[in-house]
Amino acid sequence: MKAAGRSFTAPLCHSRVDDVSLFPALGLRAAAITTRAARAEAGKTDRLLHDREEAVPHGDRRGAAGDRALSLQRGATLMRVLLRLLAAAVLGYCGVAATLYFAQRRIVFVPDEARPDVVAVAVPGLQAATLRTAGMLDLLAWWLPPRSGARPVVLYFHGNGGNLANRAARLRAFAAAGFGVLMPEYPGYGGNPGAPSERSFYEAAAAALEFLKAQGVSDGRVAVYGESLGTGVAAWAAAGRRFGALVLESPATSVTALARERYWFLPVDWLVRDPFDTLGRIGRAEAPVLVALGERDRVVPPWMGRAVFAAAPAPKRLWAAAEGSHENLVEFGLIDVVAGFIEGDMAVAAPRPTDR
Repeated sequence: MKAAGRSFTAPLCHSRVDDVSLFPALGLRAAAITTRAARAEAGKTDRLLHDREEAVPHGDRRGAAGDRALSLQRGATLMRVLLRLLAAAVLGYCGVAATLYFAQRRIVFVPDEARPDVVAVAVPGLQAATLRTAGMLDLLAWWLPPRSGARPVVLYFHGNGGNLANRAARLRAFAAAGFGVLMPEYPGYGGNPGAPSERSFYEAAAAALEFLKAQGVSDGRVAVYGESLGTGVAAWAAAGRRFGALVLESPATSVTALARERYWFLPVDWLVRDPFDTLGRIGRAEAPVLVALGERDRVVPPWMGRAVFAAAPAPKRLWAAAEGSHENLVEFGLIDVVAGFIEGDMAVAAPRPTDR
């Protein structure tokens, strides 16, 4: 994970995916034991056959009947070895699949559970707020009112790792531009109750939207921003709503597609529990869309960001940093690009009848 101002990612959306380390120790250990047993069986049988050959008088060793018996015994031994090796492979494969299914939320979600200090951000007017979800969870959020009632508000959904403290530099940059900012923290992150999941992330997003409504912020003044895994949350929040802008930083088409890239040998469509289908929702966006990506991204392939951009309705803009990776787009001027997009390309509108 990176320091403040950078995005966080973890397996399945995790640049630090140590794919080998994720393989199930139990399944592979059982497979190794079975393989060693098969080898031992083969060696034992070979020794037995050798002893039997030695026990046969020299003149009879080349008899047809003896040769056939030895051949059949060797064939039977080979079959047993092959069956055991096959069983080891199947056991290992099932172990990998089982681990991916049962441990995937520990792979995808990498929260910092410490409560972030809002005072340490050193932004005047920034305050800790409480969001009440439909499931009656009280979640931490950072809320910075805009400088004036007409200024945009950035609704920021961070990535899968760390907590709000790691996005403090971004918040300061938005504050310097005069934007309001609401950064909701997810369940299980930043000292919040609950557990991370796709559903709980969406519940946090819905609570954030209700909070903005209570603050008198219309949809037309909201720029929804998603970072990495947070792009899936942003796409969900923006579907069917007329926000002022939608910004997607390093988006995957879905977690399922990302898993398919890494675990091509597994039936991931059946295994992934939290798909975050950005590609399937982006077509319902009713706001100007900015997609930002790094051409050297090794976490989310750049083609995924382009696929999301292609599926997004107009008006839309694609920004790509030629030397950028998954976590360093800020170093290539991303925040300035986003601020310019919000100021110039986003129509900050007065409340409309369709605003919710």
